[in-house]
Amino acid sequence: DRTRVLTWDDYVGLGYNAQTDAFEMTGLTYEKAITGALAYVSEDHLTEVTILEGHGEMTDQETQVLESRLQDANYLPRRINLRAGDVPDPGSILMILSPTMDLTEEEALTLADFARAGGSLFVTTDYTDPDDLPNLYAFYRLYGVTPLPGLVLADSGDASSYYGSTVTLTPKLLNVENLTTPLVEAGADFLILAPARALELSEASERDLMLYPVLQSGDTSYRRLSNDTLDDLEKREGDPEGPFVLAVLADRGFETGQRSLAFFAGGSSMFLNETVYSMTYSQELLQRVMRRLDGSDDTADIAPKQAVRPPLKAAGLLPSLLAALPPLLVALMAAAILLPRKYR
Repeated sequence: DRTRVLTWDDYVGLGYNAQTDAFEMTGLTYEKAITGALAYVSEDHLTEVTILEGHGEMTDQETQVLESRLQDANYLPRRINLRAGDVPDPGSILMILSPTMDLTEEEALTLADFARAGGSLFVTTDYTDPDDLPNLYAFYRLYGVTPLPGLVLADSGDASSYYGSTVTLTPKLLNVENLTTPLVEAGADFLILAPARALELSEASERDLMLYPVLQSGDTSYRRLSNDTLDDLEKREGDPEGPFVLAVLADRGFETGQRSLAFFAGGSSMFLNETVYSMTYSQELLQRVMRRLDGSDDTADIAPKQAVRPPLKAAGLLPSLLAALPPLLVALMAAAILLPRKYR
């Protein structure tokens, strides 16, 4: 039997107001919370999300927030290990979260079989991941996507730079039908990504491959290729210039008649951090992507009700330490992600 306990914070939507540098109540979410809980405990079948492990991917501690958000959206996350003989079910969504070790040839064939059977994937790749993962990246190229080496940076005056931070980006959310259109039209497009990795898309026009860029860096962004990216982040002569694709949805057809969807994100931080979820629309993007991957109808989603005008300050609801989070916290969060995995 499945159970879900709802608390007060399930009924209140909080957002970050950059002008006041404080969290504010943005709406009441009780209808969505209750409807989601009822669906979770009553539905006969919930889509399973299998998280790949065994190749230096994100640990269960690192993905704790992500898995909690998936459960809130009525998904059942569990981990699989190809090296232990596990085989991904094409009826589930397979998450590949920033591996740091390569697949074996046999594992790559297993994933190719998963794709040819119509399985869907959610993939993240970070700039700290090794560039030399030939079997893994050959599998990614099946979807026309190649992670590029280096770190995507923003000029301090670029609109996509968060508070002038070179590393912390606010990428542009592009309008993709049946995916991001409702978010773009509603202005729910503020996202934070730090650090960011560029994705190269196949230029070959293949009848059975369609690519839809989802996130893009600013016009004056650039890519640092050297290994000493933390020493001097100012733009240098020879740095490749943007804009760069930072996330993409790939739709791949196979000779089996099946189609496989894969979402690639050039950075995992926007899906791993509770603060980022609170400050941005990462939750909404995550849910839209997951619904697109599993082919479910999300028209039943209930939008949060407007709470009050002007918004109620969160200081009356949360401990005071949450009431004002300076932009420096986001930079520190980026460094916390950059350093441990870089030298792991």
